[in-house]
Amino acid sequence: MVYEHDESGRRVEVVPTLVRAPGDGQEWQVRELCNDRSLVLDSAPDRAAAAAIAMEAMRGH
Repeated sequence: MVYEHDESGRRVEVVPTLVRAPGDGQEWQVRELCNDRSLVLDSAPDRAAAAAIAMEAMRGH
């Protein structure tokens, strides 16, 4: 899921991390995309919490 601010062009995405072994908990990262690079802003244990973090990050564009 990607959020993009129309005026500034800022992009924030929510992506699941790779689960490497059974029993590993999945984590969702909130990343800012800029100049073909991504910066991890925060992480959350579920998609809904990560989406809330991403929306808050976009409010502070």
